[in-house]
Amino acid sequence: MISRKDIVVVGGIVLLLIVFFGLNLFSGDANIPLQEAWSLLWGGVVENTSWSYIMEERLLRTINAALSGGALAFSGLVLQSFFRNPLAGPGVLGVSSGASVGVAAGILATGFVAEWTGLFSQYALGAIGAFSVLVVLIILNKWIKGVTLLVIGLMISFFASSFVNLLLNLANDAQTRRYVEWGFGSFSSVSHETFGWYALVLIAVILFGIFYFPKLLNAWVYGEQQVIASGFSLSRGRLMIVLTLGILITLVTLQCGPVSFIGIAVPQLIRLLFKSVHHLVLLIASFVGGALIAVLADFILRNAGLPLPLNAITALFGAPVIIFVIIRSSKKQIGI
Repeated sequence: MISRKDIVVVGGIVLLLIVFFGLNLFSGDANIPLQEAWSLLWGGVVENTSWSYIMEERLLRTINAALSGGALAFSGLVLQSFFRNPLAGPGVLGVSSGASVGVAAGILATGFVAEWTGLFSQYALGAIGAFSVLVVLIILNKWIKGVTLLVIGLMISFFASSFVNLLLNLANDAQTRRYVEWGFGSFSSVSHETFGWYALVLIAVILFGIFYFPKLLNAWVYGEQQVIASGFSLSRGRLMIVLTLGILITLVTLQCGPVSFIGIAVPQLIRLLFKSVHHLVLLIASFVGGALIAVLADFILRNAGLPLPLNAITALFGAPVIIFVIIRSSKKQIGI
């Protein structure tokens, strides 16, 4: 059952998201008067033509942050429920690292491959990397549970890092700089030509997940027998999770780089805020919460006055949350 309290809390998160969404539009290095900014948002004309360009860039960047952060948190919640592990996430399980290897191969490739590589090849190779890791994890999940699976995910991440370092040694300075900048994570790398498709696919996949996953995950947390008893096919359920999360994590990683901590920390905060165990509430709240944290991180980044990488901001938020979750879980295990 969805309680009135859950609806109120979701409404509060949405309100905070709207507030910081607006602040992210109106604040920055260029000071645009509020009246002029409001006019630009509604298609009006202002005297300073550069303000129109600045506002368009801010709007795309803020929408990108909201959608991408929401998608990461949404994916993190599904992974944690699927693996029944509170520390599961796109980064911890090595899924983002798999996508990173594909992107590195696309950016850093040389010779004949370089003639073929480009934006499309980066997306294709990144998708292959992310899907490959997800498939391996789901196969291993049949025999390996709990912390051991997370250790395997970390080993996959280390292996991916080693492979990327090998490619870096073969790359020239321009290619290396391009990959390093991408690896810092950023919501500002928005292509006007492709962003519409990116947003459309992301929204469509998330809506599919919101409609398809709640009943499946409600049963999955109690074990595979409960999934079968609820009328779901295990193989089809795994396939839907692999496809959905593979698309979301790959798209966000390729668009924004490997953004850390949002996918693992936000779902934990949502579980602390909401007493409900219904995944319809948790999925929606995770998406909105991830969007809020991403927009807030981008707001801090743009107004810090220092050239900080995005992952430095998300780590300040996410690391304490994860430490708290680990301590809390340890206390429960020893009965404190």
